[in-house]
Amino acid sequence: MSKNKIYSVLIIVLLLTNTILVGFMVLKPKRASRKENQNPKEIISKSLQFNESQSTQYHSLVILHRRAVRAKDAQIRDSKKSLYNLLTTDDLIKRQEDSIVKRLGDLQRDIEILHFKHFKDIKKICGPTQEDAFNKLAKTLTTLFKPQDRKPKK
Repeated sequence: MSKNKIYSVLIIVLLLTNTILVGFMVLKPKRASRKENQNPKEIISKSLQFNESQSTQYHSLVILHRRAVRAKDAQIRDSKKSLYNLLTTDDLIKRQEDSIVKRLGDLQRDIEILHFKHFKDIKKICGPTQEDAFNKLAKTLTTLFKPQDRKPKK
């Protein structure tokens, strides 16, 4: 085979490969844009179809809830700092370690209680016609707040 034929075959293979790759790029399903990915607050508000008064109440509940959770998160960060600072001491005191770990568990429990109370408060502002929508939403809460994957799974 001459060099020209080898180059011709190679060029044709490369063109076919590029064409196939471009086809995959153009024909692959579109991922949701950032605008279409709503945050949980918007999803809850939209699925429960709050009126103006309910939206105002809901917004206030969200602000109070976020403030309370941020305070607990700050306490968790401080407790973790204290725990890991124990590693810098030569004589690791097991009692201190256990105390801090228990404190971290208590704080995490407090956060879960805050979340649960928050949704009980949301349920209270719902009207009778929104009860079914709330019950349906309650079944999906664990998936609504899970961290989003940054990379699609293969």
